Amino acid sequence: MRTFLIKSFLFAAAALLAIQLVGGVFNFLGQKNKQEKINWILSKKDQKYDFAFLGSSRVLNMVDINYLQNTWQIKGINLGTASSDFSDNYLTLYEFYKNGNHANNIFLQVDEQSLDPKQGFGYSFHEQWFFNFLGDKIVDEVYLDNSGKNKYLAWRYLPFLRYMEFNNPYKELILGLIKKKIDYDSTSGSELMDSIDHQGQGAPANKKSWEVSPAGKKYLEKIISLAREHESNVILYTAPYYKVHNDNLTNAIEDYIIRTAHKNSLVFLNFRNSELAQHWEYFRNEAHLDKAGTALFMAEFAPEAKRTLR
Repeated sequence: MRTFLIKSFLFAAAALLAIQLVGGVFNFLGQKNKQEKINWILSKKDQKYDFAFLGSSRVLNMVDINYLQNTWQIKGINLGTASSDFSDNYLTLYEFYKNGNHANNIFLQVDEQSLDPKQGFGYSFHEQWFFNFLGDKIVDEVYLDNSGKNKYLAWRYLPFLRYMEFNNPYKELILGLIKKKIDYDSTSGSELMDSIDHQGQGAPANKKSWEVSPAGKKYLEKIISLAREHESNVILYTAPYYKVHNDNLTNAIEDYIIRTAHKNSLVFLNFRNSELAQHWEYFRNEAHLDKAGTALFMAEFAPEAKRTLR
């Protein structure tokens, strides 16, 4: 019996060690896979920028950093990531600063999708993006807030469980290391979208009812506070939506953004109802401009935003 217990203990210890080693390998490979835009951002070290844009795909796909750099003659970076909510954006900015980077100006894209992420993105906080940083007090707080104590403890102390739950991203991770295809601009971080033929079809009517969620409020304030701690000038802005998106939108969202800007003495640039909002031909869908639409948006945005730079 004693021999059996000893063998069982040694087997369990060896299995646990093997699981931890496999988890460590996945962590290492994950950092090397630049197919994921977040890994490109997290790889930046000790860089100084005059401006940075932060937010969801409405930053990633609708901000042309190269155009703004050429127009303003200063250095910038696109920190936008697909389907990211404000808790994602908060940790992205936190790790950006922690790596010794700095941006004099942070343009933060604010809209109903980021303020109501459960409805805006379906799946909001991307746990798999920041697994490597568990154990950091700030990171741990965001995981506990979004994922709960049980998942946090499992992922923190049994790393292999992370990859059992998020197996698809890590299957893509391995394939990504082989293919090495990157869709975004690896110098600026922007990923502009080609036009599509709508074949005469109009945009679908917006049937969602948006509201400002507690999580949206909390992490918007956290981003503003974090940026100010690092002496970055924060500018809030809302990019254009196609007009039908606004049909079912109450004033609550914009009123909240305006109040937040006023409370924090921030500039708010509102392009929601830009002239572009009337032209379906410049949109891929109701929330995203195509490359041609983005060019027109940047031409409208640049002179107004330049006045807010420090």
